Amino acid sequence: MAWAGTGVIWTLSGGVLNSQAFGKNTAGSSKGELNFVQISDSHIGFTKPANPDVSATLQATVDKINALPLAPEFIIHTGDISHTAKAEEFDSVEGILRGSRVTEIFMFPASTMSPLTMENNILSATVKARVAAAGIVSIRKASTSSVW
Repeated sequence: MAWAGTGVIWTLSGGVLNSQAFGKNTAGSSKGELNFVQISDSHIGFTKPANPDVSATLQATVDKINALPLAPEFIIHTGDISHTAKAEEFDSVEGILRGSRVTEIFMFPASTMSPLTMENNILSATVKARVAAAGIVSIRKASTSSVW
């Protein structure tokens, strides 16, 4: 479980996308044209010995995001958000992520999850404008028309 409670900081600078895991020295890092965080596979509801308190692990991740010297423009949560797909598990994730100082949070669930509402998957106009200004030609929107 070396990756539990961590994520990746992505920075686009001069058309080059760079990544860095949480916990690395970011003192010399520049903000670049676009800076965002990706976290994955929170598995809220999982209770096995490998990670018996996944809510605390996700909270530790949010704490690391809040401690970054440069606030990311947005957070992308990929993979399994919930372990058993119960409504209260999704509510827990939402509550924990609301504690982030980042206001733009997007969830793209794994193929084992039902798609979230379209409103949760479409990047906001503000983020789309920042992405376009950074020189990214297009972002593929998550689809709610079929199970992934």
